[in-house]
Amino acid sequence: MATTTITPITPADYANGAPPAAMNITEKTCCLSLSLGQLGNHKKIPTSSIEVDSDPDMIGVSKKLLDSKQLAAIVKHRSETKAWLMNLALPSMFRSGIYLVPIPAIEKVEAKLNDAKTTDDHLVDNFIAAYDECRAVAESRLKANYNPTDYLASAKAVRAEFSFEWAWISFSTPGKLKEISHGFFKAEQEKAAAKWAQATEEVRLLLRTNLKDMVDHMCERLAPEDGGPPKRFQSTTVTKIQEFLENFKLRDVTDDGQLDQIVGHCKAILNGVDAESLRKDENVRTYVSRGFGLVKQCLE
Repeated sequence: MATTTITPITPADYANGAPPAAMNITEKTCCLSLSLGQLGNHKKIPTSSIEVDSDPDMIGVSKKLLDSKQLAAIVKHRSETKAWLMNLALPSMFRSGIYLVPIPAIEKVEAKLNDAKTTDDHLVDNFIAAYDECRAVAESRLKANYNPTDYLASAKAVRAEFSFEWAWISFSTPGKLKEISHGFFKAEQEKAAAKWAQATEEVRLLLRTNLKDMVDHMCERLAPEDGGPPKRFQSTTVTKIQEFLENFKLRDVTDDGQLDQIVGHCKAILNGVDAESLRKDENVRTYVSRGFGLVKQCLE
């Protein structure tokens, strides 16, 4: 572990710092729309085919159409892609699937999505190659509940169910409104400004909440059991917070100087620390526990 000297920080330092200035995060972000379409894998079963001692209107039953490791691989890959994206991007106030990407990260995100789509296309090819075999297995396992009309007849039709698309978009008040009514145009501008102000505050709160949750979890795992051995410590407890700290400067589109101060303090505490040293070295555990205990107070 590095012997970095940490300048103490107190809750008062955090509370008394200058509040973040009002700003419009549209100046520092671009909206990304990510759309992932895939084949549905569940169908409802008529309650008339199920014998239960209950009101049929109170019962809902579905069947799994395919037990496919190839389809599971597609789902896993897409979940990992979205998780990677959320480590850099920020949720937007718009519909699900739209992210706020910091402008300096756009090229990195674009490259990642291109690579992810290439992998996704390959995984879809694998699924299509195994589709008929998976369907035959489903018929043998579902028996009376197998319905051939639940399945697509061709590889082309199966492929059409999958999509991996994204687009960079911007939101602004349509200039055409100004031609119709200047008052209407101004009112819409004010509404948009209010929404973006709300989004800015939500982003600031999200980053603070994310860090607080990770710090709380770190403190809980480092706290010794009464008279017992140290608690089990997962590597992800360290790697997740390290990823957050590493990406903070990029994601801090609200210029939250107060939180930036605490992030710097966390980096100093974890300098040279990994999960293995926290598991095996009591001195490291004590050092990190005390440091994060102080950070926890600042985030209360």
